[in-house]
Amino acid sequence: MGYEPMTLWLSSLCGWLEVKPCAEYREMYETMINVIGVYFCAVVNTEERANDGMLAPLSVTEDVQAILHRVSIHLLRRRENTN
Repeated sequence: MGYEPMTLWLSSLCGWLEVKPCAEYREMYETMINVIGVYFCAVVNTEERANDGMLAPLSVTEDVQAILHRVSIHLLRRRENTN
């Protein structure tokens, strides 16, 4: 069972299954993990902005910059955990 640096779990009728791709699917798996990370960075950014009581919303450019900043931190942490 894996929990780091990133593990993908799928729910099934038999319980939770850990995805462990074979070598030929590894690149697609890594891409999928990165996309999921971007999605959750965007979700966290949106939730924090909704709860921080900002008087004026950020522009789209500022919002995207904040999300990409979170993504870069997420990717750096993943890289540190794999080395």
